[in-house]
Amino acid sequence: MSTSSTVRNSPIASISPYNNEVIREFPPMSEQTVDHAVREAHRAFETWRGVSVGERAALVGRAARLMRERSEHLARLVTLEMGKLIRHSRVEMDLSARILQYYADKAPRAARRRAVGSRGRLGHRHQ
Repeated sequence: MSTSSTVRNSPIASISPYNNEVIREFPPMSEQTVDHAVREAHRAFETWRGVSVGERAALVGRAARLMRERSEHLARLVTLEMGKLIRHSRVEMDLSARILQYYADKAPRAARRRAVGSRGRLGHRHQ
C-alpha cells in the first residue's frame, strides 16, 4: 500500500494542543462522498441566493441568539480543540455573537442602498 493511499484511508484525528490526546477520530471520506457534498453545497447556495435579505438577517440574528445561549459550551469546545485559555474563548464567543447581531441588524438597511453582483462587484440596486 502506498503512503498516499494509507493517508487517504486513515481516520482524521482531532488532537488537543494542550496535551496531544486524541479527542475524537473521524472516518475518511471517499472522493465520491466529497464530490457529493460539494454538489449539495452548490445546490444549497442556489437556493440561498433566492432568500430575501430580511430572511437572511433573521437567520443570522437567530444564530447570534443561539451562540449566546450556548456560549459556554462553544467556548469550552474552542478551548479543547484550539488550546486557548477559556477566558479568551469566552471573549471570542461574545465577539462572534456581537458580529452576527451587528450584521443581522444592519444588513437589511445596507442592502437597500446597494447590491453585490454575482461576481462580487458592488452595484446600485434599482427599485
